Amino acid sequence: MKKLSLLALIAGAVVAFAQPSVISVAPLNGSGTSATFTSVYRHSGGVNQNYLGYLLILPTPNIVWFTAKGSCLIEYNRISDGMRLIDDAGTGWLGGQSGIPVGPGGSTLGNSYCSVNTAAVTRTLGATDVTVTVPVHFTSNLTGVMGTFTQALDVNGVWTGMTQFGNWTANAIAYNAKPGPYISNVTVPAYTLVPTYIDVDSGHTSGYGSLSMVNILLADSIVGGANRCHIIFFATTNEIKLVNDAGTDFVPPTPPQHNTVCAIGHFHGLLLSSSASGSGVHLRIPLDYNPDKVKQKLKIWVNTFDIYGKLTHWQGVQ
Repeated sequence: MKKLSLLALIAGAVVAFAQPSVISVAPLNGSGTSATFTSVYRHSGGVNQNYLGYLLILPTPNIVWFTAKGSCLIEYNRISDGMRLIDDAGTGWLGGQSGIPVGPGGSTLGNSYCSVNTAAVTRTLGATDVTVTVPVHFTSNLTGVMGTFTQALDVNGVWTGMTQFGNWTANAIAYNAKPGPYISNVTVPAYTLVPTYIDVDSGHTSGYGSLSMVNILLADSIVGGANRCHIIFFATTNEIKLVNDAGTDFVPPTPPQHNTVCAIGHFHGLLLSSSASGSGVHLRIPLDYNPDKVKQKLKIWVNTFDIYGKLTHWQGVQ
């Protein structure tokens, strides 16, 4: 499986002409020990250029250069119309070289973290898209908030990035029960387009000094979208910065910080602030927005990185 860069985790994959791409995962979030996920894989050169499509449900926190160990990683092979499941070690596959057939004639694949009945899997081929719907059952070994990712490989050996689309919680636990970075609380008032403020409580089980940064994203989706408001808190310098429209730098620090979509600063009688206490930090982000740009409600995601390369992945708020 292709390794994931920090930039790809934050900004998503870049899609070029006549290349494979990953389009969507539904549902974007939810909870329960069973779920049915629908993933769409696309190739601008035509559906027959698609080869392998991956759905990864990954526990968090994890490391940036993650392996598949301890996860639920499912592979669909368009050519063989077969499906495989990663083994417990994350180094081999259950289902043989070409996978167990999907639909009639299928059977159940299971590791210590999840299982898939391939007989209940459906797939649809369009002009450019492969759509795979797979029911997944999770064991008690998968706990806390997980990230849902997809990745694709085409017949020419070209990979997409491993791209997060949403979250799933199979078995809820306390936010800081696992060693590493955590997000313990996000408070967002009811809003129509953009909230007046966002309060975030984040930390690290080893102490505040192990935190690196907290990302807050307001956007149509984690990947792409016309309007993006990306805010980053840097723990080592105690700075809160707003990313520019291009996603390549920060806007000037003169308050209020603003791009063409949003602004952060002292709005609505609230102060932009960070307050460290014990193992964590409380962030208050007052917000304003450009009504000429934002016409639909922006969704909110938060993630946290530590200084050792662990991260929580994006966690959807609403």
